[in-house]
Amino acid sequence: MKLFNCIKKNSLFFWLFIAFLGGKNSEAAPKTLKLGIMLSTSGPVAATGQETIQGIQLAIEEVLAQGDLRIETIYEDDKSDVYEAAKLAKKLVNVVKVQAIIGSVLSSVTNSIAPISEAARVPLLTTISKNFNITQKGKYVSRICYLDEQQSVAMAKFAFQDLGARTAALLIENTSDYSQELAQSFRDNFKKLGGEILLEVSYSNLDQDYTAQMQKIRARRPDIVYAPGYFSHASSILKQARALGVRSKFLGSDGWSSPKFYEQAGDAVIGNYYVDHYHYLDTDPKSQEFVKRFRKKWNAYPTANAALGYDAAYIVLDAARRIKGPVASTPLMEEINRTKDFIGATGTITLDENRNAIKPLVILEGRKDGPGFVKRINP
Repeated sequence: MKLFNCIKKNSLFFWLFIAFLGGKNSEAAPKTLKLGIMLSTSGPVAATGQETIQGIQLAIEEVLAQGDLRIETIYEDDKSDVYEAAKLAKKLVNVVKVQAIIGSVLSSVTNSIAPISEAARVPLLTTISKNFNITQKGKYVSRICYLDEQQSVAMAKFAFQDLGARTAALLIENTSDYSQELAQSFRDNFKKLGGEILLEVSYSNLDQDYTAQMQKIRARRPDIVYAPGYFSHASSILKQARALGVRSKFLGSDGWSSPKFYEQAGDAVIGNYYVDHYHYLDTDPKSQEFVKRFRKKWNAYPTANAALGYDAAYIVLDAARRIKGPVASTPLMEEINRTKDFIGATGTITLDENRNAIKPLVILEGRKDGPGFVKRINP
């Protein structure tokens, strides 16, 4: 008390003393993170964005329950449109002043917002955009998914070594960078293994009738058809292929990953294969704990997109918690980029020097009752 009265006599020292006490109290208060979530929740890949948000929300709830971080979340729908996405990204970094962004779905969309994020020095973490150029935009841009090249190389090896395929056709969406780049990588790697590409056919994003393409494929009778793209097209392609008598096995990319794919394609999915980031039957303890919590909240099994959203949110939130003092964008970027051996729902994740994820992937088979786990491929 004597010390307090002595300090009080000198107003300058008194207020410094009060500020010191206030600072000590503020250290005990939770830090605050303002987080932007920008995903396609309407449009052709709406299901992907919606599933991702389910995982993000579960992670946020779990972290909030621990009480050491306040989280203000702003959700935006980029509608899979590069111009809409750029407008929203500028709003998030310049007006809303978010400290990090999780997004987006399509590589073309994420490529459009990455320079904006980099220029504003706001970290951008994408869950599923795998185009190589995305993380070349700068140190504020990172991802937790494998690169497109990793999945196309894995599928080429699986086709040649596991399925014994020696001939292939490529079915490419010519309006999608994602589809075109996967096809190119598959072509190169399948040929290196000793396979032969018999033909390449294409379609556009607006196509609904694939009769002409199926007739060309049926005439050449390749062992497999590699059709990288999204489930909204793949479901129709498989149904029309079977109706027109195409007997080749179809191999796809992680864009096929959605319960809606099975709903729309029906029995046409049976016996075809695709790459994915995750499967809920993975026996890893972390994965099974995630499945348990996800089912309790959403009364459904998590998709790969949900698991990626969960892992992305945890990486950002844990990075925010590691920062000494208030959350700011630059130290948050530094902590995100230090991610090493993070044990997530989708496996162990390490970001390399280019902020690309080193992590496993899985091969799934289309079955009548849903996706069947075939094998896990480690990096």
